[in-house]
Amino acid sequence: MKDDGENWELFLSDPTKLRLDGGTFAPVLDCWERGEKNWHAIRSDGAIDAEEGDDADGATLIIAHGQMGQCMLLSALGLGVETYGHDPEFIFGNCGCAEIEWADGEGSCRRWRWMHPEESSWELADARRREEGEHTVARLGEDVSHM
Repeated sequence: MKDDGENWELFLSDPTKLRLDGGTFAPVLDCWERGEKNWHAIRSDGAIDAEEGDDADGATLIIAHGQMGQCMLLSALGLGVETYGHDPEFIFGNCGCAEIEWADGEGSCRRWRWMHPEESSWELADARRREEGEHTVARLGEDVSHM
């Protein structure tokens, strides 16, 4: 895509507006929706395991490409798709690993931190949502297809 200057600039400035394949495919919105579906599936499976008496500690390892990792982290934090690509703090590099803590029954995570490439301190998700402003909050399952 870097060879396509117009689309590359759009991806860097407002990635949610990028359309490919003659305007029929929105890669960031598609990835965001898949990331949210992943969280629903993962969290649903965890709830089922807990009901069945699974002894797991609630940890789930997710291995994903950087774009999917960023979408899943932002979604877990309760931030909207419009925050994608605008904050270097959330860019998943090669082998990036984040730890995310969920409260039972909540639509977004309680806190998070980077584990790799360098461990960071815990950050409260509510603080990040306030920082981004209420207009960017998107609960899991919010329809983003209109963007």
